[in-house]
Amino acid sequence: MLALVTPPAPAPTSFPAPERAPEVASSPRIDERTTSQRKRDQWMLSLEGVVHAPSDIGVQASVELPFRLRLSSGFGFMPVKWLTAFVASTTSDEQAKAVLELPSYTGTIWRAELGFRPFRRVGFYVDTGYARATIHGSFRIPDTLLGEAIGVDGGYTVESSLDIWLLQAGYQWELANRAVLALGLGVMSTFHAETNITATGQAPTSSEFTRGAERANQAFERYGTIPFLTLRAGVDLL
Repeated sequence: MLALVTPPAPAPTSFPAPERAPEVASSPRIDERTTSQRKRDQWMLSLEGVVHAPSDIGVQASVELPFRLRLSSGFGFMPVKWLTAFVASTTSDEQAKAVLELPSYTGTIWRAELGFRPFRRVGFYVDTGYARATIHGSFRIPDTLLGEAIGVDGGYTVESSLDIWLLQAGYQWELANRAVLALGLGVMSTFHAETNITATGQAPTSSEFTRGAERANQAFERYGTIPFLTLRAGVDLL
């Protein structure tokens, strides 16, 4: 009897594992900006013409640090008549009015401000600071209605120094990486005033007018709070 021999099962065919594509190391992102472009993105140093309506017009230098801290300082000329007339209109003190309503006032103002721009890609900013205003006025007695009645030649000079705090918020644009334009709204207030009145020529050293100096100081400190609108235009020097 013949024995049936079962042929061995064929060995399973093995297929080579697919080759994995070689991993390509990711290259670090290359900053293609030039050194001057990177500096301009992080810093700003601008020279600007500035109007604080209605208080003054002048020039200002501003710097913004990489963490968006803002520093600025400026100098301006004041059309003082509107300020003194405004304060005079708010008080019923005749001695203060006599000092404040002189027709020949001129003035200058110096400002220093510290601020912050919270968002890197947004131009909104907030500034606070200090300002020092100096006001000069004078008149001659013969040029007044009382000149003939008093019958003396001479006059008075008035020097006022005002210490002012200020606060403003605004928005700043940079155009073509060079031009700077900003618009802001704020408030300023006199917290200390010092007025000196000096007689010249034959004018009496003591009069109702000279005694009005202290009253003028009180009027400045009590009523010298005003809103203002800021407009700045300049160029980034970096």
